[in-house]
Amino acid sequence: MKENSDNYSKLDEINIGRYFRLFLLQSKMIIAITLVGFIFGLTLYLTSTKTYQISSLLQVQSPQQSFDPRQSLSLDFFNAPETNLDNLVKLYSSRSNILDLISALNLNIKFVNPDDKEFLEINTFLFKKNENYLQQIFHLRLQNNSFILLDNQKNTLLEGMNGEYIENDDIEIQLNFPSFNSEKLIEITYRNPADLYGLYRNKLRINNLGSQRNYWSQEGLIEVSLVTDDTLEGKSIINLANEIFIKDNIEVETEKARASMLFIDTQLDGLEEILNLRKSDLKNFKQENKSLNVNLEVQSIIELISEIEREINLVDLKISQAEINFTKDNPLYLNLKTQKEALELQKNNIEQKIKELPKAQQEYVDLFTNLEVSEELYAELVSRRLNFSLMEASSIGNIRIVDQAFVKGLVGPRLTNIFIMTIAAFILAVVIAIFRGYFFIKISNPAELKDSGIQDKIIGVIPHLENFDSFESFDSEDIKFKQAIETSILNIETIFSASENIEKNDGCKKIVLSGPTPDNGKSFISRSISIGLSEIGHKVLLLDADLKRGMQHKFFNKKPIDMETFQNISLDQIDNFKVNNNLYLLPRLKKLKNTFEHLYSDQFLNKVKDFEVFFDYIIIDTAPILSVSDTGLLMTYSDLNILTARHEVNKINEINQSKQVIEQLGRSFDGIIYNDYSRPKSYYGYYDLYGDYAYRYYAERYLYDDYYEAKDD
Repeated sequence: MKENSDNYSKLDEINIGRYFRLFLLQSKMIIAITLVGFIFGLTLYLTSTKTYQISSLLQVQSPQQSFDPRQSLSLDFFNAPETNLDNLVKLYSSRSNILDLISALNLNIKFVNPDDKEFLEINTFLFKKNENYLQQIFHLRLQNNSFILLDNQKNTLLEGMNGEYIENDDIEIQLNFPSFNSEKLIEITYRNPADLYGLYRNKLRINNLGSQRNYWSQEGLIEVSLVTDDTLEGKSIINLANEIFIKDNIEVETEKARASMLFIDTQLDGLEEILNLRKSDLKNFKQENKSLNVNLEVQSIIELISEIEREINLVDLKISQAEINFTKDNPLYLNLKTQKEALELQKNNIEQKIKELPKAQQEYVDLFTNLEVSEELYAELVSRRLNFSLMEASSIGNIRIVDQAFVKGLVGPRLTNIFIMTIAAFILAVVIAIFRGYFFIKISNPAELKDSGIQDKIIGVIPHLENFDSFESFDSEDIKFKQAIETSILNIETIFSASENIEKNDGCKKIVLSGPTPDNGKSFISRSISIGLSEIGHKVLLLDADLKRGMQHKFFNKKPIDMETFQNISLDQIDNFKVNNNLYLLPRLKKLKNTFEHLYSDQFLNKVKDFEVFFDYIIIDTAPILSVSDTGLLMTYSDLNILTARHEVNKINEINQSKQVIEQLGRSFDGIIYNDYSRPKSYYGYYDLYGDYAYRYYAERYLYDDYYEAKDD
């Protein structure tokens, strides 16, 4: 468990280190993208039109908080929860209100030349033609104090004077403008107000700020706001929208009061006749029965029956009103019917007591009760009518403006947007850097291999040569190159001395060299190691197994061989393939139809076994492992597999893919040779910033004399 934990910890350190180096290696790109984001954000900030939030606050008061004559009659039960704040919000942005707003402020009229708006005031401009149109073009010809309205074809529609209201079948218009000595032509675009409804409906934001009591309350606050770049127009829109909404609310309240007065008037007309008739009947009865004795019991019965009659009449009023607003199965309507039935039951019980009284007293009770109830009801209705009349005359509704439209704040552009754009660009640059680093950036230092989790041993680092395709390079005085080859050979022999892949340390050792992709120098490395081994006394066979593009024969001024020549090779004739004292070259076979079949054949394997008797090393130069499947087959036969990676040519993911291919065959690379290394121009910039000893180790160990001088000491 502890070992696994250590491995995970090392892996995390490798990943973090790799990310850090990827960022530093691509720091110029990251800075450039971040700078572009900053410039883009700054440009937007400087060029974008400033927009502001215009806001207003309305207070909705509950009807119970203001004078309302319906409350004493309890006739407002049908007006309760349905008129909550959410409904008021919907009513505010109703189609009729928005269309009134557009027409009143001429929001559907735009001047083709905005400068014309400064001296022309449009009080009224209504196009009444009943057609489905999106917009109309009009021309106004102004001269002195008169104007002529023209259509898009310059046909005259009407003429008028400054400030004069003019109307015909199609147009209503009233304009104010200064006097012009010369003629001036103004072009305006008139859009259909209905077509603009959706635009201004979405512009106006009406928010229910809630109530202090409960969801269904009829009181609370409503915030109205919009975002615009023209603060004056924005304030005008909200203020007028508030006025239209409040005016509509007042009209509704007034209409309710008027309807209630009409209902009371119809009741009063009939009740007045009944009241006069009942007064006359009681008066006549008293004159005829002057000796009638009305005791306390009769008086109490009269008062009780009068009260019940009054309540029944009030319930009847409520039922009459409810029949207008509700269906017969509405719970409120059914509750009123139940109340009336209960009152009538009480009345019936009292009437039974009345029947037990003498006949004269019974008749007196009836007459007196009817009169008293009628008088009370009449007085109540007269009082209610007066109250409703006052309400109609002085209604102010239950909505008031707390705050007129004001500029609440700047919406955009804001300085914070510059920082947001810059941070977003930086994050994008980091993502691109990671993606590019994993899949597109080529390796520039051997230490990047381990940095990326590739733990294979680095056998050698070969320095850059100006012309590594010429034979003279091996005889040159390039000490660094020779030392790098010597170090690579030393590491190869060290691996073999500790290897269990061969039965005897002094037996023939088969080495396969390959690379992920073409042009990474694997043929050059194969040739160089073969020459180096031969120079220290080993018999070496360089076998060109890149059967499609192998070019080793050209370097040694040889020619490819055919299958017949390959089949006839024997140890007696092996000197025909010698290129120097201990180095032999077996060129690639030409005109092979199936290279994989050839390498898999017993004939090829037996021939290699024959060569093992004569040679100390067989160096097999193969095709790129990611391009040809032949390479994987050869690696299953070899004693040592070496992968070559070229500086600023190969990518980390290509090396990882090569490893995966070999691992699927049950083998692995025994080491990696890093080819064509040259210190980057930014070495002391990027790599010094890394502060990683491994980078300096690989960059300096194989390339500088100090290492060998120290080694010799």
